[in-house]
Amino acid sequence: MSVEDALAFDIASEQRWVFDADGDHFRLASEARRIELAHLFDPFTAVEAAGIDPLPHQIEAVYERLLPMQPLRFLLADDPGAAKTIMAGLYIRELVLSGDLERCLIVAPGSLVEQWKEELWDKFSLSFDILSRDMVEASPLSGESWRGVYALAGCYGRQGSCLVARHGRTSRPRP
Repeated sequence: MSVEDALAFDIASEQRWVFDADGDHFRLASEARRIELAHLFDPFTAVEAAGIDPLPHQIEAVYERLLPMQPLRFLLADDPGAAKTIMAGLYIRELVLSGDLERCLIVAPGSLVEQWKEELWDKFSLSFDILSRDMVEASPLSGESWRGVYALAGCYGRQGSCLVARHGRTSRPRP
């Protein structure tokens, strides 16, 4: 560009930058953006956010096996006491942070449903509803048998909904 070309430009405004906005609002917006993009730079974002110390087999299962595979649908089963809640929480939290979670259904033994719900909230700030008979009755699938409970999770579940269902409820036909 020559000097003549540069002189041909018009200055739209004498005031180029305005720095009179509230600094707290800027900090809030920049922190929200940082959190939104954290999963792109930190592969263990959920671990940092949860403040837990996962065991090596949990890190391997979630970050080396589950997350790299597509589609992101899995059945996570292991021995009692193998910390499936931690693995599931890490996995779900990573999906939430990356925007890849539409719906989530966890099927657990009836006696552990409340424990799953509480631990996912306490450790990962993940909010789950417990699948109840009222939800089933109010759903568009209410005339179907219980075999349709997986479809129910998709039907009841608006985007972002998460359910914990009792295993016994998902396998018995409705009376």
